Amino acid sequence: MESSLPYEGKVVLRNKSVRDIWARMPLWVDASRVACRVGDKTARPDWFCRYLRFEQVRPSRAVTIEFPVEERTEHWTAPQQGLPNLLELPRAGTALTMKFKGNTLVELSPPLGPGSWLYQQRPALYRAKKVPLKEVDRYATPFRLCW
Repeated sequence: MESSLPYEGKVVLRNKSVRDIWARMPLWVDASRVACRVGDKTARPDWFCRYLRFEQVRPSRAVTIEFPVEERTEHWTAPQQGLPNLLELPRAGTALTMKFKGNTLVELSPPLGPGSWLYQQRPALYRAKKVPLKEVDRYATPFRLCW
């Protein structure tokens, strides 16, 4: 699986040997704006609740799913009581503004506490228009798991 989230709504699933692929779509994704391809051909998978089902996918085919990434702002007020004083929790009654791209918290203001470093580098990191690529080693078990 190659994911471009939260920078852009693109996920590529590289099939090794299965016939059917099920992909769960996040709640914030608008189903009418999802575009899919299997290889170079447009695909129209079946929807089952929040799952996409791709049938009869041949080995070594790539399944690409693309959708707009929702950006939203949420407001939260720290509760007056009930939270233990762990880490860097905001003071009771503090109004926080949170900006999300998809499911990823990309900005939090004000900072959680004086001198807090948590979430402070995220706005610049996630403002990028291009997905930062990272080389990784892929591993496939030599064993077939039978359930």
